[in-house]
Amino acid sequence: MLGKMCSLTIQNDDVCDNAPILLVGNKADLVNERQVTPEMVAEIMRQPSRRCRYIETSAKFNDNVSQLFQELLQHAHNLEHPPPPPPPAQSSRRLSRRLSSLGNINFVVRRRSSVPRENEPRERSDHKSCVIS
Repeated sequence: MLGKMCSLTIQNDDVCDNAPILLVGNKADLVNERQVTPEMVAEIMRQPSRRCRYIETSAKFNDNVSQLFQELLQHAHNLEHPPPPPPPAQSSRRLSRRLSSLGNINFVVRRRSSVPRENEPRERSDHKSCVIS
């Protein structure tokens, strides 16, 4: 019976390719009255046409109920706002090698220091100061 229900759901999947499909085992707290075995679920999930996830819930003990709704909401959010495509693969060359091929670009790479180097002109300051050496 479980296989038949899943087949009906999957057959209608052509209508909406992106519909989230979660196979939910409810009443997980009633272990002794279980009609669907973990083996039955595993067999269904092994079939290549199944693009669903299985989760067991118990409303009585509030087990996985929030997780179930979070997964559904996350899937709906991803449909509305798809994640950005992955960045293109970077070449194996390191940044330093690429920069060194441009020649001496010391003036671009180094941080500006508060103390000027010997060959750098000093910036003119509008405020008066005293340099003690």
